[in-house]
Amino acid sequence: MIKFGGSFEYVPGERLGEALERELLGVVKDVGTIEEERQKVHDRMKRDNLLEEKAAMEEVKERQTQNPENPQQPFINSVQKELVYLLDLEENTKLKFYTAVSNTENKTMLDRDFGIDAFFELEQEEGEPVTVPIDVTLKQFKSSPKVMILSFPDDFPSHARFDERGMIAGLSDSDYNTFQKYAEDVAQQIAGKIKKSLKTQS
Repeated sequence: MIKFGGSFEYVPGERLGEALERELLGVVKDVGTIEEERQKVHDRMKRDNLLEEKAAMEEVKERQTQNPENPQQPFINSVQKELVYLLDLEENTKLKFYTAVSNTENKTMLDRDFGIDAFFELEQEEGEPVTVPIDVTLKQFKSSPKVMILSFPDDFPSHARFDERGMIAGLSDSDYNTFQKYAEDVAQQIAGKIKKSLKTQS
């Protein structure tokens, strides 16, 4: 593992963006080959009568390595807490975060075929959940009609950790301010998407 820009670690030979995705979003478990991943999704499509993208989302839900209501990764955890505040949720159990990032060279079908690194899902008392898919990138000029693109500089302080008290640690004051600003900005963007979807459904 090598430190890049003093911020995040990557394995030689992989894309730097993949290292950032793992640091920010966490990883799923048991990712197989392309054929194995496709088969799992297609089996789910037939069994549950789902479209391919929805089936791919449901597949990664079952392979999370962290609590969707309280992610272990400091950045996305900060985003989720800010979202609970922005959406005025009485409890965190309705808002869940799911990563689709793999910790091996194999990728989930959701990531590889649909360009979705992760997604937030807000459960409703009635109707389908509101889903906001996201894609993390180091590219400053990237767009997608369906996925929210989150662009980060290559020196983003993704190496934040929780200390024994559950507080953000390992960052200088300057890096902490950058970290918090990005978390708040991302939360505001996602909250805007969710509120727009809720308004459309009402």
